[in-house]
Amino acid sequence: MKKHHLIKVYQIFQFLLATVLFLFLYIAAYEVYLNETSIETKIILEKKGGFQGRLDEVSKGDRFLVEFSSAINLKNINNCFQVEPAIDYKIISAEKKAVRLEIGQNLKPETEYKLKVLNVRSFLGFAVQPIEEQFSAPKPPTLSRIYPSFGATDIDYYEKIKIQLDQSLGQDYSVEVVITPLTGFNANISNNRREIVIVPTTRLLKNQRYDVSINLKHNSFVDFKKKIYQGFFVTRKPPLVVYNFDANGLPTRTEERKENIEPQIITGKYIDVDLSSQTMFLFEDSVERGAFKVSTGKRGMDTPQGTFSVIAKASRPWSKKYSLYMPWFIQFTNEGHGIHELPEWPGGYKEGANHLGIPVSHGCVRLGIGPAKLVYDFAEKGTPIIVHY
Repeated sequence: MKKHHLIKVYQIFQFLLATVLFLFLYIAAYEVYLNETSIETKIILEKKGGFQGRLDEVSKGDRFLVEFSSAINLKNINNCFQVEPAIDYKIISAEKKAVRLEIGQNLKPETEYKLKVLNVRSFLGFAVQPIEEQFSAPKPPTLSRIYPSFGATDIDYYEKIKIQLDQSLGQDYSVEVVITPLTGFNANISNNRREIVIVPTTRLLKNQRYDVSINLKHNSFVDFKKKIYQGFFVTRKPPLVVYNFDANGLPTRTEERKENIEPQIITGKYIDVDLSSQTMFLFEDSVERGAFKVSTGKRGMDTPQGTFSVIAKASRPWSKKYSLYMPWFIQFTNEGHGIHELPEWPGGYKEGANHLGIPVSHGCVRLGIGPAKLVYDFAEKGTPIIVHY
């Protein structure tokens, strides 16, 4: 009886053990099944140097690390990857849980690519869920700053066009600059390939609109051409030299300036008389306030050269020597040389109205009607006067 009872207990124990073992094997097999049928795939970009990069900054030589949460079957692994649009790449390493692909070419800018992982099998042959990841090339350079700026006016005729980009062109990019109606220029690019200076081969035209177009080009993709700037600037109107003003203060005769005068005195007012061009310039704090045609001393009665200052002023003095009036007289030498309006005879006739721009005076500096009054009001006692060729 006791022996029969022990046998029964032993049989129950064997059944329980077999049941536990079955459950253990079943659970283990189910876990294997779950692992095999739910493998996770992750794509990481490795930049040159080994650090992790962004999928929107992929360049030639970068690597995709494709990681799997469980071991995969490496048979036919070369057929498990696809890139659209197609590019050159190669598998450089393949392990049970990781595959590395290296990009073998530059990517076309502003193009979306897809890396597809498909047809991968688990170690036991179960299909791995396909995935895809988008990637693209780094953003191309774009314009950061340009001079002259969009719509700028009053640009000097000798100005250079300066272009600054937000990043280097590197070896992959170049720019195409078109400036109309500029006939020719030289382009100088900085060592960091971020700044470009356009130097016109001839001076810019006066009061001219110039249209500027800048296109970015990729050296590996001839069909990539992106406009990064379209604008214009306008050169300054030619500065005028005034002969006379009418009763309303408007010029009745002018001519274009042929030269630029740099002020010789930076602070305060001064009067500059250029004998070579027969032109008078007014400056105040180095800013030009006017340019007027004059008539200086003829040969043998030359207007003295040098630096002088206003000694005295008189609105309508009488010249006993020449028996005429010299309106708006500004004396600048002790010998009596001065600046004044065209001499006026007692009958009202103005002498030398057609001689402005020609040295015909007896040593004074003659001005036309209107400019003489303006210069008279501008000048103060002590104002410097520089006479030169």
